Amino acid sequence: TGFGLVSSKDLGFLERWNPPAYLLSQPDAPLLESMKSALLAQHSNLLRAWMRDLDKARNMRATWEDWMDMCIRLLQKSPGAALPKTERQLAATWRVLDKDCSGWIALRHFDRASFLCLAAVKRW
Repeated sequence: TGFGLVSSKDLGFLERWNPPAYLLSQPDAPLLESMKSALLAQHSNLLRAWMRDLDKARNMRATWEDWMDMCIRLLQKSPGAALPKTERQLAATWRVLDKDCSGWIALRHFDRASFLCLAAVKRW
């Protein structure tokens, strides 16, 4: 209404809103480490995994959708590994990285060591 009051009409969008799973999830660091181990087995280093599987647009960012796509491909390539298998589990691994729930992460969130190496090369 414009006067600082909230009416039921103002909140109607909440009835239709389907929030991303990560907004309702708790972080699961051990499960993320299992994923990183599987990525290391596949790519030999996490920077290569980032470049090949997550940051396909080459903008140094990965979105929640990029993460889900990468996880699905990883599950197909490593069926016996201890990896997240449900959307809830995927969201829990994402929340470890996306602490502010912005819906995207940068390399520095995914692998700090790779980020620092790349930053050092850029400064050189």
